[in-house]
Amino acid sequence: MNIRVLLFVGLISALGLTSCDNEIDLVSEWKSIPVVYGLIDNQDTAHYIRVEKAFLDPNTSGTELARIPDSLYYDNIQVQIERSGSSENTYTLNRVDGNKEGY
Repeated sequence: MNIRVLLFVGLISALGLTSCDNEIDLVSEWKSIPVVYGLIDNQDTAHYIRVEKAFLDPNTSGTELARIPDSLYYDNIQVQIERSGSSENTYTLNRVDGNKEGY
């Protein structure tokens, strides 16, 4: 009985050591990925939607990239909000600087 337990533990250990690969490639070829988020409250007078680029560079740290506005924001972008199921209620948003708005 002890031999079976020992063989079972040895087999599980051998499978566990050979089947794991902890290498994960987090960086791939660059492509433009927009990230959009905001909060809309019908009782508020102003609504803000933030549109940014998702970015990652294998040779530069994220804190350095975050200091470059071209890495974060789109230059020429038009943002519209549309009521679900109704194309006649489409609103084009104005671009504002959050720093000047107090954010």
